[in-house]
Parts: sequence; C-alpha cells; structure tokens
Amino acid sequence: MKWLQKSATVTTSHPAVVRVIQGGYRIEHDLSEPFAVGAGPVRTWLVVRVYDGDGVVGRADLEVWGRDIWTGNRGEPRVLPDHRRKGICTAIYVYAELVTGATSGNSPSGRSHDAHQFWAQPDRPFGKRPRPTG
Repeated sequence: MKWLQKSATVTTSHPAVVRVIQGGYRIEHDLSEPFAVGAGPVRTWLVVRVYDGDGVVGRADLEVWGRDIWTGNRGEPRVLPDHRRKGICTAIYVYAELVTGATSGNSPSGRSHDAHQFWAQPDRPFGKRPRPTG
C-alpha cells in the first residue's frame, strides 16, 4: 500500500471542524491510494489525527469503500479522556467526509455504549446522505 497524502490538512469552514480548531487543536490526515482486497470493493485507508500542543489526543483509522466510510475491524475512533466532550470525534467524522467525499457509516455491532449514544444523536452533522428526489 502506498500513501498518497501524509500529514495533510484540509481547510474548511464547517462549524464542527472550526470549533475544534478554535479550541486549540490541529487536524491532519493520511490517505492511501486505492487498493483491492480479493473480489471485494476497492478501498482506501484514511487515518485522521487530532493534536494539541502535547501530541495526538484523538485518532480514527478508517476504511473508505466507494461512498462509505467505516471503522471496519480497526476499532472505534479514540479520544483521550481529558479531551472528550469537546467535539473532537464529531470533527473527525466530518473531516473524513470532507477529505473523501464519502459518507460515514454506523455499524452497530461491537460498538461501545458511548458509541451507540454518539451515533444516536438526531442532529449529528455526519453520516447522513441526502434523500433521493423524484
């Protein structure tokens, strides 16, 4: 696997990302080139990291399959306890959607209680596709 982008950043005015940046954090990502796994869909890896002045405080290792972003078997996004409830995980998913153009997906199996509550937010700014018209 080859990385197309390493320690890259995306400029955005999305409120979820701006809130985290204004809170003193920095967001970076690594994006792999597309690759095939057997007969399955072509995938890319996306790693999103959130930093404060001391190092990484949040991270997500994501798989992108076409129009979908999944945590797959790589685990839930992780945010250090002292940095939770500051919008970092929301910013990670929004940022991932901005980088890839794909939509975050919720796979409820194997999720923690906190993750179930996180995905149950009715007004979350990620993981939604526009409804088809017509």
